[in-house]
Amino acid sequence: MFCWITLFSIPLMYIYSSYNGLATAVYYPLDMWSLGNMGGSSVQCGSVPQTVDSAALTLTCPSGSFDTTALAHSDSQPALRYGIINSSTDVKTYCSYENYDDPYNCRQWIDGNALEAALVSRNGQTNFTVAGFGPTDPAYRAYGFLNPIPDDIKAECFEGSSQFFVQMACTIPEAELTTRKVQGLLIASITIAIALYVSVFTDYIRQVAKNNFVEWDVNTVTAADYSIEFDLTDTSTAEGGDKVHFYDRFIELHGHRKPENLPMATYFRDWLQNEME
Repeated sequence: MFCWITLFSIPLMYIYSSYNGLATAVYYPLDMWSLGNMGGSSVQCGSVPQTVDSAALTLTCPSGSFDTTALAHSDSQPALRYGIINSSTDVKTYCSYENYDDPYNCRQWIDGNALEAALVSRNGQTNFTVAGFGPTDPAYRAYGFLNPIPDDIKAECFEGSSQFFVQMACTIPEAELTTRKVQGLLIASITIAIALYVSVFTDYIRQVAKNNFVEWDVNTVTAADYSIEFDLTDTSTAEGGDKVHFYDRFIELHGHRKPENLPMATYFRDWLQNEME
């Protein structure tokens, strides 16, 4: 049975291992043979400090590719989001989906056109790195000589421990989705076939075991299978409290029903046989 199950499972293992959704997992040599390795659509988010010149934002899709036009299922809003986490806030982890309200409206000082153009150019890629967030490379900052920023706002939005974050969706291309649907149908069919095979096989083994037991029972018939040992030396308490022999007690209770021409021993044997049957 297990050999057949292994044979049925080979196509499943091949399909699972052809993807790399769990490539970053610690136990990937084992995880690659599981359904989770096929991966799926996801949202990737990263953040970088703005006080480090060499800071660059790197995002990677575990499966699929980046899509700036994807919409979130929860609110049908674009999954692409970016902004600045100000220096004095206690919430430094927007990417962990904690609520963040941007109290200093730092987003307005981001050059959204330049940033979105850079991100849109990454559509269809599986990983990218975007630089330009450091203090000496303000590629995506909207303030300047003609649009000055107040010092207190600049200190909150671009200095101290402020961070720039970007969130993008990773989606599966339509052509690949069609392939996955066919593979999913194959996986489901093979899984159902394995379940039916195991069910039928175990029922077959159970019936064979029952038949083998009956055959063994027939082949090992002995006198003990159709005879009863009954000890007549046991005593029974009579109505007066005295112990009398079982046979004597029988005669006392049933002897008057014995046919006249039938020996008492034969009548006792027949009575005992009827009682036992």
